[in-house]
Amino acid sequence: MLERPVRARVPVDQTWNLADIYPSPARWAEDAARVDEDVRALAAYQGRLHVDGAVDDGAHLYWAQQPHFYMNLYPYTYAAGLAGGYALVRALREEGQPAVDRWLRLLTRGNTRPALDLLRDAGVDLGSAEPLRQAVDYAGSLVDELERSF
Repeated sequence: MLERPVRARVPVDQTWNLADIYPSPARWAEDAARVDEDVRALAAYQGRLHVDGAVDDGAHLYWAQQPHFYMNLYPYTYAAGLAGGYALVRALREEGQPAVDRWLRLLTRGNTRPALDLLRDAGVDLGSAEPLRQAVDYAGSLVDELERSF
């Protein structure tokens, strides 16, 4: 499990204003400890995704219970968001600090410009097919990894 950095050692410009979320630092520490406990508990399931799973007869109709899956271009918006997110994470891993700086700049701009423009400024051009192609390739590699685990 990755260790959470000590807040006092994180540059202030890279932290949230916890006063907007928590009434006190102690309350934040309580929630953080609870999350740590949950993460440790989930670790017991690592490598067990394929064990004891059951799919009922109605599972093939799940999509029909979720109208947003087929309305208002939701799947395309969702796919674009995943592709953009994957491209940002990939840049963070490959480029390091320059990508971090672009990501933080994107976050500080909030909803001041259209999302595609903000992403383009952060180095992700969703106007091209490449980010989607890379995200699909990555998702495919996860499926391959899952299949190998059986």
